[in-house]
This record gives sequence, C-alpha cells and structure tokens, in this order.
Amino acid sequence: MLQNYTLCLWTVFRMSYISACQTNIHYFDYRSRNISAPQCRRFPNATTAIVHRCDLELFNTSDLPFCRLLLDNVILHGNPISQKTIPYLTSLELVSTDQEVDGTTYHAGVIRSLVQHVSRSLTELTLTTVDFTSTNALSILRMTPNIVRLSIVEQNKVQRDLITSDFIEGFDDRRMLPKLQHLQLVWSGDMDEAVVMDMVEHRAFTFVVISVRMGGELRQDTLTRVDDLRKRGTTITL
Repeated sequence: MLQNYTLCLWTVFRMSYISACQTNIHYFDYRSRNISAPQCRRFPNATTAIVHRCDLELFNTSDLPFCRLLLDNVILHGNPISQKTIPYLTSLELVSTDQEVDGTTYHAGVIRSLVQHVSRSLTELTLTTVDFTSTNALSILRMTPNIVRLSIVEQNKVQRDLITSDFIEGFDDRRMLPKLQHLQLVWSGDMDEAVVMDMVEHRAFTFVVISVRMGGELRQDTLTRVDDLRKRGTTITL
C-alpha cells in the first residue's frame, strides 16, 4: 500500500488514479492558483493533508476526510473553514516563517476563526513560530477544551511575546485545557522559569518538553525541579 507522497499540485492532478490507497497528500509551492475542495476530494481516503506555501480556499466546502492538517506558510482565502468542512479533524499544525504570509493568515483573528470551527474534534494543536500575543493565544486555547497535546515554539526573533508569565499562569486554572497531557513549550526571550515549573508541577501532565531556542540553557534550580518531577513519574525532555 502507498503510504506517503510529497507532491506538487500538477502531480496531484495527474495521479488521482491512486486515490484508493493514498493516506497522505502534500501540496507544495503552488501559488499560481488556489488549492480548493475539488483538488482535495481527489484523494477520499487521505487522512493527512500538508499544505506548504500555497493559497488555500475551502469556502462552502463540506466533509473533507482529513484527520490531520498542517498549514505551512499558507494563505487562506475567504472563510477558512466551517464546522462541516473537516468534521473529523483531530490534529491542526500551523507553521509560519514568512512575514508576508504572517500578515494575511497567521494573525489571531483568522486563527481564532479557524480553530473555532474544529474545536469539538480537535485534540492536538501545534503552533510553530506563529506571531501573536499571549493574550490572543490564551483566547484561542480557551476555545479548544478537548486538546490533549499542545506544542508552542516561539520565533527566533520574537516580534510579540507569546510564551510569557501571564500565558503560563493561565494554565494554573485547571479549566484551561482540562484534558491536556502532553505539553511542549520552546521560548526565545527571557522567561521566568520558576513560573513554568510551578505550572508543570501543578498540572498532571504525563509528558513535557521545555526548552530555550538557539541552544539556551535552563537554570540549575530549574534542572533540580525537573529531576524531582522525573522521580515522580513525569516524562520531561529538555
């Protein structure tokens, strides 16, 4: 069985005959026209869609089969998705490294609209170098109560701080992502590590990744607290 494909869009058009056994589709670097529902429906058994540097339009679309959607520097057009667009979506990953795209797709209003319509089914959310504030991030996370896995990686050069003390303290309320078990936080700027560790100790996580970008090191007192948590059975990776 064919399991994975990395395809330019013209290849997708010409390979629709393999749709019966396709599980992953990858739209890559195709800006001359939009990726739309008819293209996505050529692969009805696809469970994962990876859209990289494309324009995406799923307006007035319903019942796409994807369980996992990765949007890497994608420009969304119109109403990004509706409640019926991707009803089985459990994993959403947003990656932004392009400032031009950042201003059109990856601002908080669009992300909030996108997440709102998949909040019931969504159990995994990954935000990689997406540039919005901690306040906006918390408002988005409050819309996704069923999240089990959350990953946030800040940009190397932070425009607006996302992982802040206020953001971390938002997790002290157990009503914030009550089902969360796996947490990854990678920050770039100065961070009060004691606040991070207080939150990790307060919550019943099973797997945690905490790290500083660009090879930054955690403080010694943080490492001591990490060791204590490991002894209690929490898996922590630095």
